[in-house]
Amino acid sequence: MLASRLGKSRYIWSLTALRGNASSAVPDELYKRISVDVLSHDAAVLRSYGQFASLASKELDLSCEQSSVEKRAIERRSLLKSKHIYKAHFVQYELRTYGLTLRFRHLTGSTAETLLEYLQRHLPEGVAMQVERVRIEPLPDQLAKQDAH
Repeated sequence: MLASRLGKSRYIWSLTALRGNASSAVPDELYKRISVDVLSHDAAVLRSYGQFASLASKELDLSCEQSSVEKRAIERRSLLKSKHIYKAHFVQYELRTYGLTLRFRHLTGSTAETLLEYLQRHLPEGVAMQVERVRIEPLPDQLAKQDAH
């Protein structure tokens, strides 16, 4: 679609220019694991979002481990039916929170940023997301010198 608007030669030129800038940049970060916790009050919404995330990861050739939708917390609140009297007439409400955990392994920084941005943009309304990243760091210089001796 973009190529038809810009013309094929201009589109190819812009891609080669972008690739040239990327090679001279700082080395990409490596992630051992990225865990995405998704919380919602509706289990069906989480199941649907889990299917979407697994299909998106398959399109990007990533491995996605998905846990099943499970109840995380149940909060109960008791309230009076009337605000003035009749303490014998209570109503009890439940707030259920369901959770889903998605795990992605062995990602580069650019792939992780692309995947997380895509998942966040398609997050349903009323759903919370928490991301935990485990980055691979190089061995500190002091320890590397000790290993060499």
